[in-house]
Amino acid sequence: MLDRENFLYFKLLQSGTGFSDSGRIVSTVGHPVTLGFFLVPGILLMIHRFINRMNILHFVIISILVTGLFLTFTRGSWIAVGIPLLLLLFKHKAVILKFGTVAVLLLGALIFFSGEVRNTLLTRNPMSYIQNPVEKNRISSYLTVSKILTEFPLFGVGTANFRIQRFEYDEFQTVIEGPDNLYLMILAENGILGFAAFVILLYTIFNRINKRLKETKSEVIREHLEIYKLIFIAFLINFFFFDALYHPVPRMIFWSFLGVMASLAYRTDEELTQNA
Repeated sequence: MLDRENFLYFKLLQSGTGFSDSGRIVSTVGHPVTLGFFLVPGILLMIHRFINRMNILHFVIISILVTGLFLTFTRGSWIAVGIPLLLLLFKHKAVILKFGTVAVLLLGALIFFSGEVRNTLLTRNPMSYIQNPVEKNRISSYLTVSKILTEFPLFGVGTANFRIQRFEYDEFQTVIEGPDNLYLMILAENGILGFAAFVILLYTIFNRINKRLKETKSEVIREHLEIYKLIFIAFLINFFFFDALYHPVPRMIFWSFLGVMASLAYRTDEELTQNA
């Protein structure tokens, strides 16, 4: 996918440092936000495996993935990992607390020994939304969404049209192309009806997963259902900070994941066992 999604990858090849000019790690999947979205499900999967198997190799992989996620400086992905881990905390308190302590020490050492990491961390201050001029602020994009929704409440301005139509409604001429929020983007482009259809789809599959967790008698299937539920929650949280489905790599990851999740949700234990 040689599009603007991978622009920072070419900068990586040119510089050979592994970091963009802003001090954030880059990769072959493109922008650091995309990398964060890519790493979140892997981290949750490996942590869940580690809890159930206590394998040192899993812990090493988790450490590498968490370090990579931290260096993306993607706050939305940090939150998307943090909330599911809090949910795991209620069930596996001792293990999660031990892992959390090690993770804090690891990241603390990374911050302490790297001046570049410290400087980049300071630039990711959430207060920048208030301190920056409006034209460089996501808040102005939220206002643009509200104006579009007021004029086109049912159907929006059409899929992939926000970045074009925004100039007619954005009085600040914001430099940010979108609201970086999938839910707001869908509302703006597909209106209330499109957004409702999307929510119904997500709710239906999520509700079915919960039912399967109560019905299944297989511990193996239960383990898969639990981790897929956690990853699904992480995706839903990440959508508040990233219009992920408008980018090729996250779009491929999410819809592939949702297909597998639907297969688990709507097939019986016997069917899944026969095809294992």
